[in-house]
Amino acid sequence: MKRLILILCIAFISDRVGYAPEYKTLIIEQVKPINPYEAIWEAVCKTESSGRAYVINKKELAYGIAQIRISKLKDYNRLTKNNYTLIDCLDPDKSKKIFMFFSGRYNPNEYRAIARDWNKSKTEKYWNKVKINLVD
Repeated sequence: MKRLILILCIAFISDRVGYAPEYKTLIIEQVKPINPYEAIWEAVCKTESSGRAYVINKKELAYGIAQIRISKLKDYNRLTKNNYTLIDCLDPDKSKKIFMFFSGRYNPNEYRAIARDWNKSKTEKYWNKVKINLVD
């Protein structure tokens, strides 16, 4: 009797195992990578340019969404062997690449240090502006 039950169970299970689904489509979901610096990037962009990409501050010679100055750009080019110009900083993707390069020197939780380094700020004034735009 035990053998009969075992054979019936195996037959019942094997009848359902090994079959593919009836539809023949493959679904691959694209996963968006996590960027721990995204929040500080967005806060700096709101602070610097109100999130506008094609802004030029003629007084400070700061370009783009993150208001990149020539000294920051020269440092970036020297350290990365890149050859970006200030006009390239009007491209939000290039500006973000530059920002992320410098931010990557810090722990992702050190928003204050990242913001102050970005602006070369020696006071809390700039950080307080960025902090207002920081969304958790």
